[in-house]
Amino acid sequence: MLYQMTVKTYLAAANDARRKYRLFAEEYKQAEAEIYSPAAIRYGVKVKQTPNNDRTIDNVERLQKLKARELAAFLEYIDAAQRLEDEILALPYSVATEILIERYVNGATLQQAARALNISYRYLLNQHGKGLKLFAEKYGLDL
Repeated sequence: MLYQMTVKTYLAAANDARRKYRLFAEEYKQAEAEIYSPAAIRYGVKVKQTPNNDRTIDNVERLQKLKARELAAFLEYIDAAQRLEDEILALPYSVATEILIERYVNGATLQQAARALNISYRYLLNQHGKGLKLFAEKYGLDL
């Protein structure tokens, strides 16, 4: 590794994988919308807009490649999230670990995490900082 990772960059790896998956999923949806008629997509019947068989085959192959890329990104995200969750769960249990899981594994914003955990936003910020320090100490990362 060329540089010492910080806690936040380490924790952000799962979020980056999630963003990549969402980007590929959206790209697949857009390609599908270009190939199939809007009515067919709405009703779940995939009727091709183009009668040209060669073009249809090219479009189907394109969709298959995009779907494969989307699936690979999804599996990468699941793997990163699972590893991250295992590492957070290895920390001593506290509200801080719950906050880290909610924020970095489940992808909630800090406001959403406060609501989900039924705690005040100010308390969440305090505990989030403590959780990051715990993580840094355990894994030898910089804050």
